[in-house]
Amino acid sequence: MTAHVSVRFASFPTAIAPALAVILAGSALPAAADLPTEGTVQQLTAGDAACRVALIDGEGQPFSALATFDICRQNLIGQRVQLTYETANVLAAACQGDPDCGQTETVRVITQAAVIAPPSRGRVEALVFGDRACYVDLVDEGGQRSTQLATFEICAQDLVGKTAQLTYAPSTVVAAVCNGDLDCGQSDTVLLITQATVVAPPQRIADLPDGNYRYWSGTSTQAVVPTSELLAEGGALFLFQKQGDRIAGIFSYVDGEAICVQGQVAGNTVAGIAVQTPGDTVLSQTDTFAPFGPATYLAVRRGQAWQGDAVLYNSALLNLNGFNRINAGTVLPPEACL
Repeated sequence: MTAHVSVRFASFPTAIAPALAVILAGSALPAAADLPTEGTVQQLTAGDAACRVALIDGEGQPFSALATFDICRQNLIGQRVQLTYETANVLAAACQGDPDCGQTETVRVITQAAVIAPPSRGRVEALVFGDRACYVDLVDEGGQRSTQLATFEICAQDLVGKTAQLTYAPSTVVAAVCNGDLDCGQSDTVLLITQATVVAPPQRIADLPDGNYRYWSGTSTQAVVPTSELLAEGGALFLFQKQGDRIAGIFSYVDGEAICVQGQVAGNTVAGIAVQTPGDTVLSQTDTFAPFGPATYLAVRRGQAWQGDAVLYNSALLNLNGFNRINAGTVLPPEACL
């Protein structure tokens, strides 16, 4: 369906003037194929009947588009966004803001601007002083590489090769279209890294002292994670006892299936056997691993019925990378599965 809106245009920064001038001259907005699908928001201006969005595309070029009012109410300045457009009828530029002139033109309007969040944590691969800012090459926790802009002070820190927690804030830098000319008089508003705090790598399970522990696939801001939060967030738990390189414990999905796992730990991986009681179905009787439950943390194989209603898997691999240590709780782990 085509929407009907009218709009009065407001003034925009110098960097947006070229794109805006086309519209004010009476020409239509760019064709759908010419509208960028991503951009960094520079300004949001609510008109009489629509929102005007000024952006910078991936090439550093300014462009401007109409949007629905809810876009103007979002906190988007300096944010990189993914844009969704739909067709709408707007008051013609020839009307010069007169809502009673009766002329309209069909344009594309932004109906959704989804924020593309920069990585909040990553391993710093390189720091480079640039003409606009400090350039930070990162590898995030998912293994994705990117380059983020930061304040010049970040380049002076000892961060290369370390994992850092990153804080961003909208800031003004020399416009990309200036091509390094600091006197060009144009600027872009972008998210800059304003703080980078080195975080110690998480302790590997193999390096823990002997004792009882509980690990969770989720995260919490609380020192003691209550059962109510575990039930609300879901995920997987591993309650275990460690003695040297030997591990025995209960792997379970919150409020779901559970299985006993024992074996040797290397890094954050436990290799050994698993026993499920009761075990209604043997997941794998062959040498092919099958996941236990909906996630892929635990894989089992070589299963067989054991002692009546149990299933013994003679080979099991439990990958605890990404799990976080939480309070051990009130239940003790088993000393062994067999």
